[in-house]
Amino acid sequence: MGEPDAHKAAAAKLSAPDSIMGADVASSIATYMKTGGNPGELIQMLCSHYEGYAQMANLIGTWLVLSGEDESTIRDVAQEHVRSTIVTAYDDESSTAAFFNADKSAVSSWVGEMIRHREWRQLIYDLSDQNPNSLMLSYIIKQIAVAGFQREIAEIKSVSNHLDVFSAVLSDWIAEAVRADEVGLQEVLKKITAMACTSQHAYVFSQALLHTMMNGPLEGAARRISEEVHLACESKAVAAHTEFQLSGAIAVPEATDAVVAILESGRTGHHLRTLHELYTSTTPPSVDALRFPGLLDVLIDEVFVPDFDPMRSSEIDMYTFILAFAVSADDASGSPTELDSTIQAVKEVLEKLHTGILTGAGTTVLFEYLPFPIVARGVLRWLDIVVGHPDFFLTHDQPTLPPHFALLDEIGTLHPLLRGHVLEVLLNFLGQTYSVDTHQAVALKRKLLDRVLFLFGVGHATQVLRRLIDSRLDVTLLVYFLNQVLRHIGPPFSTQIFLLLTQLFSRHDISAVYATKTAERAAVITFIETGIDDLQAALTDDEISDARSLRDVYSKS
Repeated sequence: MGEPDAHKAAAAKLSAPDSIMGADVASSIATYMKTGGNPGELIQMLCSHYEGYAQMANLIGTWLVLSGEDESTIRDVAQEHVRSTIVTAYDDESSTAAFFNADKSAVSSWVGEMIRHREWRQLIYDLSDQNPNSLMLSYIIKQIAVAGFQREIAEIKSVSNHLDVFSAVLSDWIAEAVRADEVGLQEVLKKITAMACTSQHAYVFSQALLHTMMNGPLEGAARRISEEVHLACESKAVAAHTEFQLSGAIAVPEATDAVVAILESGRTGHHLRTLHELYTSTTPPSVDALRFPGLLDVLIDEVFVPDFDPMRSSEIDMYTFILAFAVSADDASGSPTELDSTIQAVKEVLEKLHTGILTGAGTTVLFEYLPFPIVARGVLRWLDIVVGHPDFFLTHDQPTLPPHFALLDEIGTLHPLLRGHVLEVLLNFLGQTYSVDTHQAVALKRKLLDRVLFLFGVGHATQVLRRLIDSRLDVTLLVYFLNQVLRHIGPPFSTQIFLLLTQLFSRHDISAVYATKTAERAAVITFIETGIDDLQAALTDDEISDARSLRDVYSKS
């Protein structure tokens, strides 16, 4: 640009309304003066075009504060108005052009200042969701990532458009999931699945990364995460096709078509026979085609039932073989290593379960084969149906719970990955209305809560408390459970357990019940005081303050 043109362009910028407020005003002034500008005219341009809307807004805000309004509320209202105005009026084409034509140092300065604040970063995320192909917004999001907010970016819908950021955050979370225990894993899995399912591209990239990891030493962990991502995907059919491509199972289209048809319809139909013929052949397809959790759920739901149609007895061998092959095939060779023993276990268990009742000999057989995970999962499904029937306790009226619940305890003990399923089954029973009188119902539900307490004690404490916090369980039953917990646990308490229990104790309906129970209330106070003393270093100041306030509530009751 020649000197006259540069002078003219600088003068035009300085003559714009509120030009003195512009981010690049210093650059424009320097250009104007270097190209022969007059200082007096410069001052006149800046003064005559000054409108001061920002200063007027600040003045009105000051008046509102003087009138008694809260300053932070005023600031939030003003910021939200600016944010909504920008979102409504935003034109990506003109904004991007102005952005890349502006002085680089000025742009760098205001971008750096803006991304320091959470509310303005959120504005960029909102605009990016509306304009996923914007070059300007992509540039700013990369600057946000460089500033250390990668995990924050992972929550936006268009995150898969920023592959470098997406890949870095996903890799970090997968590494965190591999290191986590079962409690921590659940939290990380929520983040991974939410991120992986933001779009089809995100899903494909995530599964491709996980399938690559399956070829290394982290195969087991990668497979678990891959299955969780698959389950979280809204379209199981799309997920199935993607994973067939990744696993190589697509090489046998008959298997692909059969599995996808089952996933789409939710029932096996004639596709069961197709799968049986394929996998009993001398060259069976990849076992990965059978390892979709949705497929195994359909098979289990159809065959592990108390009223299996006798007319379909010829299909038992097909169900048994497919289930056994899916869980016993070696990942490396694809050949089943424990096929015969698994088939025997599933078949003998089904023979006992299809009668709909448990005899002494039948119970013995079930306990013998419960160490097989596929058997445990199937028995759990059967128990959910049988014990969940409203008339179940009319035929099992006895002082102690029937052996069905010993099976639940055993499954929870043997299979950590099924404890969440066991908990959901027990909560379903607690929400069921059984055909018994009120007194019997209360006694029964307390016995069921004792089984939840057993699950609490075998390593599922955090998940139990979180589900009870979210449940609609009667307050008297919750108080009964909390009393049992306090009798069975002692210091040192984990931070999570302490915070979850105090969250329950802080409920007004629960504290109201304890107000009439002196001994139980004293146990709560002791628990809170012990937790505060032991966890001083682990708790935040706010958490300690809340715990002390809760202790005071129970002390004054």
